[in-house]
Amino acid sequence: MSSIYWQVVIVDESHYMKSRKSATTKFLVPMLQRAQRKILLTGTPALNRPEEVIYSVVFVSYIDSVARNTCS
Repeated sequence: MSSIYWQVVIVDESHYMKSRKSATTKFLVPMLQRAQRKILLTGTPALNRPEEVIYSVVFVSYIDSVARNTCS
């Protein structure tokens, strides 16, 4: 699956992308790097640990910037 160039990747329960070392993040990174669009979904309130949701957004932004720099 990581060798396919996806048009859209939708990540449900994206709050599981808690850090670079999490198994979920390691599995999703190759797909997200090859996707033109990324949609992160979570229904879990982030009242106690908002940094977990922020990490997902920052991480996807980083993946986009690295992909743009290496592919062009």
